[in-house]
Amino acid sequence: SAGLDLLIAALLALHESGISASTVADGGGGGNGDGKPVPAEASRRMAVGARTCAVRCAALLRFLVVRSSAVRAHLLAGSAGGAAKVIDLLAACLSTEDPDEPGSLLRLSLLTELVCVVALLLQAAAADCARVAAAAAAAAAGGEGLSTYLAEGVRLDECVSVLDDVIAYVVAEGVLERLSAFSSSVHWAVSEDGVDPHSRFLLSFADFLRTLTSLRHRGGATTARGHVRRLYDPPRADDPSHLSDCLAYTRCGGAVSLLYGLLLELGLVRHMPSPPTPPAPVLALAVCVLRALGNWALLDLPSFQSSLQYGDDGVGEEFYHLCAALVTACAHGLRNAGAGPGAGAGSGGARRQRAHQALEEVLNEVLLVVGHFTLHNGAHQAMLLRGPSPCFLQELCALPFSYFSETRLSRVLYPTLMITCFENDQSRRVLQQEIDTSFVVSFIEECQEAAEQPQSGHYDPTDWQLRGRGEVESRFSLESRMPREEWAPVASFLQS
Repeated sequence: SAGLDLLIAALLALHESGISASTVADGGGGGNGDGKPVPAEASRRMAVGARTCAVRCAALLRFLVVRSSAVRAHLLAGSAGGAAKVIDLLAACLSTEDPDEPGSLLRLSLLTELVCVVALLLQAAAADCARVAAAAAAAAAGGEGLSTYLAEGVRLDECVSVLDDVIAYVVAEGVLERLSAFSSSVHWAVSEDGVDPHSRFLLSFADFLRTLTSLRHRGGATTARGHVRRLYDPPRADDPSHLSDCLAYTRCGGAVSLLYGLLLELGLVRHMPSPPTPPAPVLALAVCVLRALGNWALLDLPSFQSSLQYGDDGVGEEFYHLCAALVTACAHGLRNAGAGPGAGAGSGGARRQRAHQALEEVLNEVLLVVGHFTLHNGAHQAMLLRGPSPCFLQELCALPFSYFSETRLSRVLYPTLMITCFENDQSRRVLQQEIDTSFVVSFIEECQEAAEQPQSGHYDPTDWQLRGRGEVESRFSLESRMPREEWAPVASFLQS
């Protein structure tokens, strides 16, 4: 414990030393203790050396957090515990102006390590909640799991409180606001391999957003006890972290504008006849950002929808165009892949399979988020009809044939089509012109039949969809995306 505290203290001291030396090198004055000024070049070398040591210490801290449950427990002890010091350091690094390029790259590496550490601590706190909740469920079923945790003095409410404390501290320290400001102040580019400092930071930043948002909508006491939160559930009134307000204020940490800018750098826009396929790191970044947006919608759908509507800040326009550009690029890439998952042999076939799966994953996330964006919102449904032909809704109806022929993919697409046209006559007419809506109606009837089947314990909307190869995650299921009482009205609406 003492060694871990010293490591964190050393990190903070090295960071402050690097900033002080950089300030002197930049002309801020200073001395070496005997009244003589420190040469600028020497100060610059001192700054780079301090930051190099800080990066190595942060990498060591990340290694310890990954490998040692005792380290994680120590950092999470008390009210956020040592995690608060790491979050303080992350906030301090994000607030620092760094004029010289070598120092900037080192600072970026330090930020990457710290963002990873905070994300790992959030995951560890959530894992504690899951373990205690599982033990409680086992005890309720007649098992012995809960007694072990009670003997150690661990209760579910305590674990949830620790998780809430860490999330609330991240929000209170302004980490999301500073990440948003930092990401908007740098001209970003992602390399093909994703190993350069800029790419590593962007990927760690996006994964941090995904982790933070997923734990908030799953981490509350109610959810930790087994309740699966659905999109149309009302927002929680007792959120102590105020994460939803922070996401609205920062537009999801500036991730929408960041991803939109990266797609523009690649030349990805709508209606391109031959759009380029984004490199794998950009696809991975897009998945994390889209999942963070989807998690935000699960946390507070009204806030999500209102924050991404058209407005003076332009974020709504960016969201619309990034979704449309990703649909165009992914659909084109899937059509021209030549083979689906599993096809081919050797390294070439494996690469094609990975590329195919990555494009499919991004397209699925776009379909999910577009459904969240348009649920019970006529103005947002109308946005999918704007612009020259083909409009966004027509592009969704013209996805690769696999999204209509393969069950695992049609169960992702059909709920989105249902949501985007329900109670909108113009959208329904477009849908009826573009596809045979009887397939969507048959899908609804199949869902109704499965929901009416007697279940052991309680109805799990994913059981029947997860047979075979684990085809559909629960968040893609119709039950999670649209109230069951609306299924029949949608079917009637599509047949009218």
